[in-house]
Amino acid sequence: HDVCSMVHAHNEICGGKGKTNDRGTHVPLICSMPGTIKAGEAQPDMIEATDFLPTMFQAAGIETPNDYILDGQSFYPQLTGNTGTPRDWMFFHFEPMNPRIIPGKKAIMNAAIRYARTLDWNLYETGELYDLKSDIDEDLPIYAADDTEEQAAARASLKPIFNNMVS
Repeated sequence: HDVCSMVHAHNEICGGKGKTNDRGTHVPLICSMPGTIKAGEAQPDMIEATDFLPTMFQAAGIETPNDYILDGQSFYPQLTGNTGTPRDWMFFHFEPMNPRIIPGKKAIMNAAIRYARTLDWNLYETGELYDLKSDIDEDLPIYAADDTEEQAAARASLKPIFNNMVS
């Protein structure tokens, strides 16, 4: 969070490595494959680390062995200009293994934080929902009692994800 960049000489954007908000999870991915991937294009699709192996398999023309379980999904079609099957959501289980040092206080261990997100919404297992279109820094939590119809729909689509994840 201490590393900040100036964008267009008037917008300061600070990093967020180690945070659970967009600054800590939204990381650029640059891919190059001349003749296959068109240069200079940007895709908004969500990708996670488990997606790399199936993508490499598909790019290399390797069939996934039948007894090999892959959690990820290939984003190779999107790289080559096709529609593909972009992720609808991603799940995060954030449990820092190192204690955080807070000036003037003892080292503390952060508790596990679990959340699911789409491009537009982030829902924490504790119930806080954030509208990433208007609150990228997650300063304004939205609680179920205050949901609009759109917020309730976002919450309803993300909440069941937690039941499918092992804690």
